[in-house]
Amino acid sequence: MIAFWSGRAVSANRRLQPGGGRWHASEDYKAFRDSLTWALKGHAERFTGPVSVRLFAVLGAQMDSDAIIKPALDALELAGVVENDRQVRHICVHREDRGKGERDDRIAFIVQAAK
Repeated sequence: MIAFWSGRAVSANRRLQPGGGRWHASEDYKAFRDSLTWALKGHAERFTGPVSVRLFAVLGAQMDSDAIIKPALDALELAGVVENDRQVRHICVHREDRGKGERDDRIAFIVQAAK
């Protein structure tokens, strides 16, 4: 399965927010995760066994490469590509910095059965 997303990625530093004595997913994080989920739904091949995931990302220079892993895996589960993100046995992130004047971050997902 191959899918593409374009938008504004949310930094891991903005993933959680306090409230009611606990930490909750921030609205920014939920919006980012949900937009990834919609990008995947149109290509939703369902995997029932172990999978390998490759993420090709073009991100702002200040964004850490690992900031996209958690929302990407959550989106795979929410889109029904995997039953549970525990099925992911391999994950590889290829990252480039966004060019000057480019406004959107971009992520390409490649998901396949793990060998």
